[in-house]
Amino acid sequence: MPISSQTTQIVPQRQAPRDITVRSWPLAERSRAAWGVMLAVGTGSVASGVWCGSVATALVFGAVGLLAGWKFLAPLEFELTAMGITRATLWSTRRIPWSVVGRIERRSHGVLVFPSVEPVALEALQALYLPFGKQETDILSLLDFYLSGRATYDSTSHAANRP
Repeated sequence: MPISSQTTQIVPQRQAPRDITVRSWPLAERSRAAWGVMLAVGTGSVASGVWCGSVATALVFGAVGLLAGWKFLAPLEFELTAMGITRATLWSTRRIPWSVVGRIERRSHGVLVFPSVEPVALEALQALYLPFGKQETDILSLLDFYLSGRATYDSTSHAANRP
């Protein structure tokens, strides 16, 4: 009786990367841009108050400017886990599951995460900017693990270069 030997080929599976937490405070880290926003809001507020001759107008303009530029002022915390990307601020938390990420664009200090695969009008309003901090290679490998083969990854395009 012949004895047949079966060989089983073991295929190693990729192990999920560890969760990453990135803390960012744009006012301290990207101070020129953040202080530029503050200067623009202050200058616009004073100019609108002088032009209209009303302190109330200046205060309204300043409040609207601060509401529009709050991301430059508030500390942010990003968690990248198997569930997706979670952004926490002082007053809100937003989770973006990996299943809704359509495209990422690499920038000099981080990545932009878009819900759509193809560029659409005003998509930057829906995008999430994820700063690298000091964990650039860890973040890129985690994004590659969870998004490989599903989301497009564009490292060369910039919003200014789009048609």
